[in-house]
Amino acid sequence: MEIAGALLRDAQATPSALMRKIYLCPALRRPEVADHLADLSRLLEGLRTVQESNDRARGVESGESEVFHIHLFDFLHNLVRLKLITRLSGDIWRLFLDLRGRFSFITSDKQWADYRDGMLKDKNIKS
Repeated sequence: MEIAGALLRDAQATPSALMRKIYLCPALRRPEVADHLADLSRLLEGLRTVQESNDRARGVESGESEVFHIHLFDFLHNLVRLKLITRLSGDIWRLFLDLRGRFSFITSDKQWADYRDGMLKDKNIKS
């Protein structure tokens, strides 16, 4: 968490770039992650806060912000499907539900996969 904060403060990385690194990290989809959900939740919430602050400063949500939210939700959705995050997981479960509300127009895993893949393809971002 401290490293991510330092990278953001020094403008060496954007929240979206850090979220992409988290999203692409297979080690963060292992059962051991369940032992670190509180720290992971703080990190993800912090990145989200900075991303949303950047959007407010610009006065508009950017395409980078949409990709950020897609990566964040898909990452959490995978942890839910792996049963590493449940209703009893506290803050990270609330973050997942809040993001689920953002994508409430999607009603199935198939629709989510189609939307995610289409949006990431449209943004020329490989996941």
